[in-house]
Amino acid sequence: METQDGSKYVSLAVKLDELSQVCAQLSRENAELRAQMSHLTARISSERQASQGEPRDGSQDGRFSRRRLGKALAASAAGVVGAAALVDATARPAAAATGSSILAGEPTTAEAATTVQYDGSAGEGVILLANDKGNGSVATDSAFPAALAGWAGSTVSNGIYGFTAAAAGHAIVGRHASTNGPGSAIVGISDSKDSNTSAIIGTIENTSPGGFTAGVRGVNNSTTAEGIGVWGSQAGAGWGVYGTSAAGIGVNADAGGSGGTGVSAFGGNIGVFADGGQIGIDAVGPVAVSAKGNKTGVSAIGPTGVHGSGSGTAGVGVHGSGAGSGGRGGIFNGGAAQVKLSPGSLSTHPKSGQRGDLYADNKGRLWFCKTGGTSATWHQIA
Repeated sequence: METQDGSKYVSLAVKLDELSQVCAQLSRENAELRAQMSHLTARISSERQASQGEPRDGSQDGRFSRRRLGKALAASAAGVVGAAALVDATARPAAAATGSSILAGEPTTAEAATTVQYDGSAGEGVILLANDKGNGSVATDSAFPAALAGWAGSTVSNGIYGFTAAAAGHAIVGRHASTNGPGSAIVGISDSKDSNTSAIIGTIENTSPGGFTAGVRGVNNSTTAEGIGVWGSQAGAGWGVYGTSAAGIGVNADAGGSGGTGVSAFGGNIGVFADGGQIGIDAVGPVAVSAKGNKTGVSAIGPTGVHGSGSGTAGVGVHGSGAGSGGRGGIFNGGAAQVKLSPGSLSTHPKSGQRGDLYADNKGRLWFCKTGGTSATWHQIA
């Protein structure tokens, strides 16, 4: 019983939609007929004034010919009949709605896709334009010729809005299919000079999203060494890429696999500049940090400028080498001391060692390893 009632309601809704379309059509036809009658009345008045001198139709009383009036009324009647036929063609079942006219200000229902096929000449700017009257522009004003455009002004704020509720859908999709030259699937341009302006914004609104959700993600499917996932550039002295996090990681780089580089930086002055509340750079790897500079490879400022910790039984916390015959592995300056060796736990030198090792024992003596091995030779130098 409920299913039958629901079907009746649907049928009634369809009929109401048909009636609304018929009423809209009748209103337009009524306005056209009024305009025709107004024009006809003015013409009759003009003819009457002109006939006061010499009758144009051969009548002797100077009045408008009944024959001419009959013809005019017949033409008007034909217009009424045509309008009725048009209304009858409009009032058809919703299942056959395909082919109905698209009416401004009225919803249109179709049973198939609708295509606007443009066959005009080039240079029209925009083929189909939804324009807010507040901007005062027309389709030919477009700096980017396009099939579809939405322009906002003072009445509405957004030019085009895309929405989808599909689980795997996309609100807006842009695709550049040409293989003959460079192009972009989506371009965002902003002319604003105000702070915090963005040409494109991507936002994850859920406050508890899943792992690896991203406001903006760049994917390059190249399997060669060419191509970039995300490219940020700045024409002046600003920042090419800026990343922030309230309590996480501002920028996280993972090359993955073997032979990759997590972060590669080159600067005319500074390759990498890091300023942290506790640690400027925290790096872990077979080579945690590799830096090359014409003057300085790494420059670090802090309560501890550089802190290196080597893992494993043969780990090295900091390794420095100076290239060339005049190079030095390390140069140290300090107001209290240039270099400090923390005393070890042994009361003398270790039994084993490598040639060149320095060891400070817990009694304050300094030892130098002259010959390495499991039974190394050590020499006390202080």
